[in-house]
This record gives sequence, structure tokens and C-alpha cells, in this order.
Amino acid sequence: MPSECRSPHRSSSASCFLFSPKAFCSIIRLKAFNPQACVTVIMARVWLGFNLLFCFLMSTIGLDVNLIQVPTTDGVSGVFLVQTKTSQYSFNATTAKEACEFIQMRIATKAEVETANKNGLQTCRFGWIEEQIAVIPRVDRNENCGKNKVGVSVWRADISKKFDVFCFKDTPTVLQNTTANRQSVRGSKIFVIILFVLMLVMAVAGAAWYLKMWEKRKTVSILEQNEAKAHC
Repeated sequence: MPSECRSPHRSSSASCFLFSPKAFCSIIRLKAFNPQACVTVIMARVWLGFNLLFCFLMSTIGLDVNLIQVPTTDGVSGVFLVQTKTSQYSFNATTAKEACEFIQMRIATKAEVETANKNGLQTCRFGWIEEQIAVIPRVDRNENCGKNKVGVSVWRADISKKFDVFCFKDTPTVLQNTTANRQSVRGSKIFVIILFVLMLVMAVAGAAWYLKMWEKRKTVSILEQNEAKAHC
């Protein structure tokens, strides 16, 4: 603890760390004391944290539901391979589950995909399942699909990696997308953006307040020093 913050009173010590830039900079290990540099470092770290949080939140609800290709068949044993209209792998482990829910299904389990595979389901594309692993069911051997194996091949990939998704529905009827679902996802995105902006404004306001308090403290310190010299 910096010498200026050593106090027998707990509240005084806490107040010192809050209002003393030198003490506060020591917390973030800034060797050369400079209030502007201290605030710059703090703001940089806060900005990085906000960006990471924003990216995480947007990745969890950043699914463009308009691109989901709704299955037009009855699937096999209730299992469907769902992908986007671009035919590119587009779902991570989180958005894969959301994609199934959007088309009023649920993400399939490994057991359900294995049952469907035994009843003839095979693809040449990996898809996420409930256990957060990617699988590819094969009935026939193919050098370009599933490493030339039959059965359900598993890929324990990172949950951020993108694949298709295997969805499951108890009844053979596939329900179409609804406007309400689209509005719900759009509303979630807007909420996250507004929250991010508010957090950023609060961080900037906090930094401005901190500099203002430091300037005030500095002025008071100078006045106290001048008063002490005058008494001398």
C-alpha cells in the first residue's frame, strides 16, 4: 500500500484509494505516476472488457434467423439437418440450439441421431447436437465424408466452431418461422446494443469524474501547502 494510504482508519484508507490517483495507479501496477496515463490505462482495460462482453453477447444472439433453411421433409425418425440458405456452416454450439428452437424444434441428442442413422439418415455435413459435439451420420462409406466410416462419427470441436445442427421433432409436421420469433431476436439485439452504449457512457463519465476529483484534490493540497508555508 502506498504511504499516503496508510491509515489506522479503514474508511480513510478506502477513501484514499478512491480519490488518490497515485494510490489507484498502484493497483493497476503503473510504475510511473501520471494521472492522465493512469486513467488512459484504466479506460483501455474497461474498453477491452466491454468489447469482449459485447462480442460474447452478440455471438450468443447474433443469429440471423432469416437465413435459416426450414426443412421441407419429414426427416428420419424425427431428426433433421438444419442449415442456412447460404449452405455454409453458420451455427456455433449456442446458436445451433437457438436455430432449432426458432423453427419450433429442439436440438437432437446423440442417441436420437444414432437411431435416425440406423433408420437411414446420412449426411456429408457435420452438425451440432445436444451434447455440444459435432457429428456426421453415415450409412455408406465415402472417402470425402466422415473419414470413410459408417455410423455416427464424432468431432469434439471447440463450441465456437461453426457447423450445421441436427434438430428433433416428435411429430413429422415442420412448422414455419413466425414473425413473433423474428421480432424477439431483433429486440434482443437492440437491447444488447443499448446496454453496451450505456455501459460505455458510464465508463467515460466515471473517468471524467475521476479526473475532476483528482484536480480538486490537487488544488486542495496546494492550498494546504501554501497555508503551511504561510504559518512557517
